[in-house]
Amino acid sequence: MEHYRSFADRQAAEARDPLTLLSGRLAALGLMSSHDGAVAIAAEAALVEQLTEEIMRSADPDPACARDHVTAASALTTPRVVETLKSKFIDAVNLPLQHELDANARTPVYGQDVALPGRVFGATRNLQRNSGTERVFDTPISENAILGSAVGAALVGWRPIVEIMWTDFLFVALDQIVNQAANIRYVTGGRWSALLVIRTKPGATPGSCPTFAISRGDPGVDKTWGCSSFLWPVLR
Repeated sequence: MEHYRSFADRQAAEARDPLTLLSGRLAALGLMSSHDGAVAIAAEAALVEQLTEEIMRSADPDPACARDHVTAASALTTPRVVETLKSKFIDAVNLPLQHELDANARTPVYGQDVALPGRVFGATRNLQRNSGTERVFDTPISENAILGSAVGAALVGWRPIVEIMWTDFLFVALDQIVNQAANIRYVTGGRWSALLVIRTKPGATPGSCPTFAISRGDPGVDKTWGCSSFLWPVLR
């Protein structure tokens, strides 16, 4: 491996290995002896070697299964009408968000300006008031942090609903969406899934820059577009 790198370069990289640096700092603070640090690093290296050997001994995957586990089977059922009411489109977005917050204590809603402002068009208005600051909160302007944290939360059993202000900004978090959230089920053979919802919107507003009208399509990412106030509660 890494035949293109010199021996001196590889040695320098090994000296900067995070485990080596952490072990040295813990030893300097008196929290771990140098011996214990070396033992811990050796144990991790042995585990990597063991996993590598197991993989190399495994049978080659069946090409017929190449498309297995790209997505899970849909759990959607035929919607049951429990109430009929006339509403604005934005209220039909807000209502199912509040329903999910009420129904599942492990569902947070977060993103840029979702708390007090209630988003640009008011889609999350009053959610923080009704569900509290630990369930509905604002984040810094960092789409990759929003999506990265959502993937991690989903993998440990949470069901986050995160908001990206415009579809344009999804590109900033493309690694988290395509290489992590969409890919985790496939690379783990269906053992793990990142069950999360990303809510965003395309389109433009007066004075917007010319790239506010983007949409994407990626394998492993299910996409829904509500075209009427009736559809939004069904899509939740």
